[in-house]
Amino acid sequence: MQGIFRGRCFIVAMLACVAAPAQSGAQGPLGNWGGGSPIWGSYASSETLLGDNRVTTDAQGFLSLWQDDYNLLFADLRGQFDDRENREGNWGLGLRSIVSDDLILGGYSFFDYRWSNTGNTFHQVTLGAELKSYVWDFRFNGYIAEDATKDAGP
Repeated sequence: MQGIFRGRCFIVAMLACVAAPAQSGAQGPLGNWGGGSPIWGSYASSETLLGDNRVTTDAQGFLSLWQDDYNLLFADLRGQFDDRENREGNWGLGLRSIVSDDLILGGYSFFDYRWSNTGNTFHQVTLGAELKSYVWDFRFNGYIAEDATKDAGP
């Protein structure tokens, strides 16, 4: 039960961060979306899944840190918690650029943390690139795991 409470506190904190407006004085090359709003906005989402054997809560916050007419610097914060004391967090920074009328090119890096109910922790870094259009997305990820070997059990 304590894990679910911590998870809900994390969700509230993410919602507070995402409510902060992005810094932008530009309307961008794609036109005026929403009466002077920035092209890319911040958002938060969460869901709780109730199952027979496990209850999980997932949360994500996408925060537009800075943007101009063609570029976006963003933070992407994700977490997952369950009622069995498992926790996972993924915290990333990325940059997206409009490179033509219908293409966006981007790159990102995440730090991933997982804590299991057996007391093990796992860390890795994710590096990625993306190419996006109105119709499709293409992403490529690489992972750099920590060096240490750990037992699977307690």
